[in-house]
Amino acid sequence: MKARWLAAALFVAISAPGSAHAQSDYPNKPVRIINDSAAGSANDASARILADKLSQIWGQQVITVNQPGAGGGISAKAAS
Repeated sequence: MKARWLAAALFVAISAPGSAHAQSDYPNKPVRIINDSAAGSANDASARILADKLSQIWGQQVITVNQPGAGGGISAKAAS
């Protein structure tokens, strides 16, 4: 009797959903693409095209930020 009650309680506890929270859509804020090349370069043009396409797909603003210098160290620090 005790084992049946325990099995039933365990079944209910496992099958009953907890308080489920709906996760908000991702991304939920503007996305930055950090580019280590100067404005007007081929990498900058590619990043801007990519940002435009991602913005259309995600329905969220995608921004390209150029931070050249120090062999990519400045952009790496900005990304961290």
